[in-house]
Amino acid sequence: MRTRKLGYYALWRDDPCPLNGLLQGVYAFVGITDFWWVRRKAEARYKALRNP
Repeated sequence: MRTRKLGYYALWRDDPCPLNGLLQGVYAFVGITDFWWVRRKAEARYKALRNP
C-alpha cells in the first residue's frame, strides 16, 4: 500500500507544506496583523489627543 504525502500550497512558499505548517503560518500572520492594527490605532489616538 502506498501512502501519499499531502501538501498544501501557501502564498509565501514555493513548495507544498503540511496542513499544520500552513495553519502555523496563518496563525503567525494573524498575530502580526493584530499587533500592527492595535499599534496604528493607538498612534492615531495619541496624535488626536496631542493636536486637538
